[in-house]
Amino acid sequence: MKNCKKCGKHITFLSWLGGDSLSLCETCKSKEKKRLERERQKEKEKEEKIRKAKNLLLEKGFHSERTFLRRETSDAHGEDYTYSFCVSGQGYSKILPRSMVGKEYPLSLERYNELLKKVIKNRFDVDKVLKEFYENLVIELEKEKIALRQKRLKLKQKAEKEYYGKIKTKREYVPKELKEDILHKFNHECVICGAKEGLHIHHKDKNSSNNKISNLIVLCGVCHKKAHMKVR
Repeated sequence: MKNCKKCGKHITFLSWLGGDSLSLCETCKSKEKKRLERERQKEKEKEEKIRKAKNLLLEKGFHSERTFLRRETSDAHGEDYTYSFCVSGQGYSKILPRSMVGKEYPLSLERYNELLKKVIKNRFDVDKVLKEFYENLVIELEKEKIALRQKRLKLKQKAEKEYYGKIKTKREYVPKELKEDILHKFNHECVICGAKEGLHIHHKDKNSSNNKISNLIVLCGVCHKKAHMKVR
């Protein structure tokens, strides 16, 4: 005599003859079969959603590249594969600085999978997801640039102090990339008279070392001179 391992009901010899995996009554067998079918269907739907999200990202410039990786450790030597994901800024010129448009940037597998989940969660609204992604990308890159500029300035000041005995650098010049971004922000024209030639980058607070984007505007040579004459 054998009992169903699900409900405890007595089952016939033929029902459990196939082994412990079949030790279920007919009712429980039917329920188990339906449960497995539902799980397979859910897995199939999940795979289909992931495939759809990947295709949408591919259309927006996200692609994967399979690369060969050889690993060597103290106790093992073998071969492995890794995936490299890259992103292009094309189609999002209003969010990205001109210097970034059309270029590709590496993307980790972890972040790529996060994007897939967000695309699926947002009902495949890939533009909404990528808008947020590119905004965060710009912030990250700008923070890196700011940190690098500060590091270079400190090294320059340290070198001047060691060579001249004092720091001679009084200002941090506006980097070329930042100049281009500011000019693009103000449509390459003076914010006062609208002139499109002889343009300068002006510091609103008159502090030439304060290169925050919010502190920079575009002025023509004449308006720039007038702006400084007012404070002299």
